[in-house]
Amino acid sequence: MKNSDLIRRFEQFQKAISRLKESFLLDDDLPLWEHLPKTKKPVLSGVTTKDYWRHLLQDSAIQRFEFTFEMVWKCLRLWLKGKDIMANNPRDAIKEALAQGLIEDGDGWTEMQENRNITTHTYDESDAGKVFSFIKEKGIILFEALEKTLKDSLHG
Repeated sequence: MKNSDLIRRFEQFQKAISRLKESFLLDDDLPLWEHLPKTKKPVLSGVTTKDYWRHLLQDSAIQRFEFTFEMVWKCLRLWLKGKDIMANNPRDAIKEALAQGLIEDGDGWTEMQENRNITTHTYDESDAGKVFSFIKEKGIILFEALEKTLKDSLHG
């Protein structure tokens, strides 16, 4: 199963998940805006500095989540192709990865795909907050579990 396209895609996935995790490296006890230089200038009319930085962090994490998800499903597609299983979209890749034992939490991955679809096709501040919470509480854990499984499969 040592296919150079798959290994390259897996390495891209590893970089993407590292970037996603960077979004959550700040101390939870110290809000983001406390890490940054103070300014006397208003950020935007009607937007507090606190909200500005919170939205910036949230939007950054969601964007990183979207590209990590893209790397994941394309990596899964290549892994499955090596087993002569066709998966031409994220839903099929997740379904087949579950059947092959690459992922265990099918409901979690379905929820991940739903969250990715929400952020890709629309923008709603309330939805963005829910997706951000999902990423922080569950998404990264799912990505890390798959990363370990794929690493073992490719290098073990």
